[in-house]
Amino acid sequence: MRNQGRIKERDVSSITEQRTRLFNQQISRLVSNNLGVVVVLIIVAVAFVAGGIMDREIFQIRNVITILNHMTSLGLVAIGQTFCILAGSFDLSVGSVISLTSQVFAGTVMGRSAMILPAFLLIIGIGVLIGSVNGVLISKARINPFVTTMAMMLMANGAALLYYPGSYGKITPEVKWIGYGRIGPIPFSFVLLMVVFFICLIVFTRTRFGLHVYALGGGVTAARLSGVKTVLIRMMTHIICATLAAIDGVYFAARMGTGDPYSGTGYNLESIAAVCIAGTSLFGGRGTLWGTLCGVLLLSMIANIFNHLNLPTMSQLILRGCIIVIAVAVYTVRSKDFGK
Repeated sequence: MRNQGRIKERDVSSITEQRTRLFNQQISRLVSNNLGVVVVLIIVAVAFVAGGIMDREIFQIRNVITILNHMTSLGLVAIGQTFCILAGSFDLSVGSVISLTSQVFAGTVMGRSAMILPAFLLIIGIGVLIGSVNGVLISKARINPFVTTMAMMLMANGAALLYYPGSYGKITPEVKWIGYGRIGPIPFSFVLLMVVFFICLIVFTRTRFGLHVYALGGGVTAARLSGVKTVLIRMMTHIICATLAAIDGVYFAARMGTGDPYSGTGYNLESIAAVCIAGTSLFGGRGTLWGTLCGVLLLSMIANIFNHLNLPTMSQLILRGCIIVIAVAVYTVRSKDFGK
């Protein structure tokens, strides 16, 4: 009887050890797969607390709302950029698309409520057209994404200035509500961002299209041999990217009350940084939309803190660049450690 009891105790102990080992492996795998997100969230928490200690206004609700509004302006275009980057491409023209579409939307509406829907459909059409051209040149003509989207950036910039060389147009109170309205304490624009985010998250995780985007980013030849329509998928990612940038142009017009040919300045590279800062590979095939959202949060938080500290613009650019490099470096080192 005593021997049987000892055997049972050993069996129970063995089962417990196996379960503990399995649990630890699952936790390790979970942390490893989302390490970039974890690192960025830690940096966000540290930055928020440190900034709040230096300036108490950072903790105020109105300042949090400011951060959420900035997240919307950067987040919409960064989500679109995620599609391109995960597919092994990128789009340098998004900032210029924002500028062009803010001009065209405000100029078309011109304070007339009846023109809101036609103007919005026109903006969507511009985004689809620009994305289609980029997609065809990159996937069909096999022109380098850098060259293609850089050329599109110049053309969109020129078109925005040609449309009107300064601020132009006038939006209506209905459109202004998109930029300043709230649902309870939460800005409507942030709610819009979250709706777009979760729709795209479902696309990435629950649809064949999302799987094909990852496959294309992992290798064009392998994806083609697996039956992926690589030309169509790459074209669709660029259409989505340009269309979300166009919608972002509407948001900028709603915030400013008019169109501005320089409203999207800087978003070309900042959107790419937001995508890659949490570990999404710039070469495609690896990354998550959650990482993009965390990157958007980090960059929005940094910009807000620097503005509160009244740092010169050039100093802000240098420090933001250093923070991005540090975050990516920490993720890279830790991911190698977890991979051992």
